[in-house]
Amino acid sequence: MSSPLAGSTITTSTVHVAGSAFSGYAIALTQIYIDGVWKANANASTIDAVLPLSTGTHRITVQGWDASGAIFKTSVNVIRK
Repeated sequence: MSSPLAGSTITTSTVHVAGSAFSGYAIALTQIYIDGVWKANANASTIDAVLPLSTGTHRITVQGWDASGAIFKTSVNVIRK
């Protein structure tokens, strides 16, 4: 699960990104990427950050790794006006 929702329109200069990863193994790391560029990480199964966002269309990805090396990720496209 993650936020913002796909297709969201952002009207402020920042975006609140929250997400979590679940697995049968311990989650070692969760990260946030905007347009493929790393922005934040947490050594936990959840991440919650407020990040700057320029105008235009952006792809936000929350990605987690578990102790077995499996990767879990979800992405959404958002628009900042």
